[in-house]
This record gives sequence, structure tokens and C-alpha cells, in this order.
Amino acid sequence: MQLKIKKILLVACAFFVGLCSIQGYATILNVPLMSYIAKIPSVPKTAGDAFKKCVVVSGVVSPGPSIAALQQELERLAKESAVPYGMEDMAAMKNKHSAEGMESKLAGMSMEQKMAFAMKFQQQMGYGQAADQNQAEFISQCVKLTNEIIENDKELKIDERLSSVRMKYDSLHGKIDNETEESEKSCPILSSGEMSAPDQACIKRKRLAGMDTHIRAADAELAESGAIIAEYAGTVKKNTAKADSLFARVKYGESINGTPYKEQFRNLQTMMLAKITVLNSYTSQAIKNAAEWIERKNAMLSER
Repeated sequence: MQLKIKKILLVACAFFVGLCSIQGYATILNVPLMSYIAKIPSVPKTAGDAFKKCVVVSGVVSPGPSIAALQQELERLAKESAVPYGMEDMAAMKNKHSAEGMESKLAGMSMEQKMAFAMKFQQQMGYGQAADQNQAEFISQCVKLTNEIIENDKELKIDERLSSVRMKYDSLHGKIDNETEESEKSCPILSSGEMSAPDQACIKRKRLAGMDTHIRAADAELAESGAIIAEYAGTVKKNTAKADSLFARVKYGESINGTPYKEQFRNLQTMMLAKITVLNSYTSQAIKNAAEWIERKNAMLSER
């Protein structure tokens, strides 16, 4: 018995040393993730509508308060998930003691205290625990949904498609710039004494006309990228609804026995949180890209 306890304590020490070096290790979040998807705005239909969702500081366009607040909330969730599920006591011990301090602490324990610590550690890590039929079925469904999500990503190829749309419209905006510059050559040359220069009022009209063409192109890009993002959003919503249903069924991990099984749960929840964050990023970027053209026109209008 004492030999078994000694082995468990050795494992606990080794685990604690590892825990001290873990960064970004996630835990289970006791929240329905669909509530965060509901906060993500849809991609607007026009650059003008996109501009209304942004703020401008010193000519720099950024997502508005509601979009920024959601990003902060998602980042907060990531920080809250920095401790392994079920290991809060170990994390608290980490804050009070170094790895060497833990060894000293164990050395100062009585055999009864060591037995209690060993049993608690064994319980937290799930050693010797077998999943019952319901738990095994739940884990199987987690694995199945995880595989479905991976396959969805392969089929949708969202990054590749959005990148293609971006390149298409970057090229179009370059063409519009060239056409605008060419049109400026038709502006009359005005002379004043020995000085002569193109009519600046005419130049400004040409550039504003070009900017309107840019904005129409931005509207068209919103339509294309928005359709792709909407398709991705539909898939993320469907998978998140399935995941939330699974999470609620086991009371967000409370009815799962053993850390190894809870880790499978945690992996799925972490994956879904990442998908929601990516969806928010796609939407925010589309809004910002379009809104910048409105800001450029506003800046041009303010020029004398």
C-alpha cells in the first residue's frame, strides 16, 4: 500500500512540475457557446452600412464598440480556460509553492496526509476510472462531432475562398486607380501669370467619381465575401448547437468521471470557441475593409 502511495506521489510531483510550465492549457467553460454566436453581426450589404459599425480615430478605421467588446469577451474566455479542468486545487498550490516547495511540503506530511493527498490526486486525474456506457457514448459523440467539424473545414475551404475574393477586388481597385488617373488628363490646364496647372476642381471631381467606383466595388466584395462568411456561419451555428446540446447533457462536465474523459470534452469545446472567434474575425475584417473606402472618400471631401 505504501509503495503504491509513493508511486502516486512521485507522479503528482512530476505532474506538478509539468503544470508549472504549462501555458494556455484550457479548461471546460460552463457557458452555452451559441450565446456568443448571437452577438456576431452579419456582414452588411453596403460599405455605407459597414462604416456605421466602425469608429474612426485619426483616419484609422476600427470595428465599433459592440464588435470590439465581443472580441474582448472571447479573449476573456480564453484566459479563463487557462487552468486544466478539475485541477483548480493544483493551480492554487502552484501559486503558493514552487515545484521544490511542493516536494518539501510532501516530505513534511504524515503518512495519513500523504494517503489523503495521493487519493485526491488519483481521483482528479481519473486513474483507474472506467467510463460507464452513457459516458462512453457521450465521448463517442464528441469524437464524431470533432471529426465532422474537421471535414467541414476541408470542404468549405473558407480561407482559400475569402483570399481569392480579396485578391480579385484588390486587382479591381488597382484598375480603378489607373482609370481615375487617366481620366484626370482630360482636365483643363489653367494658367496664372507664368504658372500653369491642371484645374484642381476638375481633378477633385474625377477623384471623387473614382472613389464612388471604389465604393461600388467594395459593395460587390461585401456581397461575395458575405455569402461565403454566411455559409461558414451556418456551419458553425449548426455544429455549436450540437456541441451545446452535448455539453448540457453532461452538465458541462460535472457528470463525467475522470480527467482523461473531461479532456475529450474540453477539446471539443475549445475547438468550437476557436471557430466562433474565427467567424467573428472574418466578419470584422469584411466590415473594416469596406468601411475604409467610405473614410477615404470623407477625407477627400474634407480636402480644400
